[in-house]
Amino acid sequence: WLPWFKYTDRPLFFFYAICIIPFTVTILAIWLGRIMGSAQRPERRRIGAIIVGAAVVAVAVNFVFIYPVLTDGLLTRKAWLARMWFNSWI
Repeated sequence: WLPWFKYTDRPLFFFYAICIIPFTVTILAIWLGRIMGSAQRPERRRIGAIIVGAAVVAVAVNFVFIYPVLTDGLLTRKAWLARMWFNSWI
C-alpha cells in the first residue's frame, strides 16, 4: 500500500488490494514474531511481547474507529470527517 501514497491526487479503490492481504498478514506475523524474540531470552521476549501487544491493540482500536465507514454505518458529518484522514478519501 505504501507506493499508493504517491497518488494522493486521485481516488484509489480498496478492492484492488484484496489480493495482497494474505501476503501482508503473513509478513506482519513474521515481523511481529521476530520483534517478540526467542523464548530462550526471557527479558527480550517480555519487551517484545509488550511491543507486539501494543501494536495489536493499536490495530484493533483503528479497526473499531474505521469500522462504521467500512460497513456504511450511521455517522454524523463531523464523525465521518474525523475518519477521512486524506482529502483524496472524500
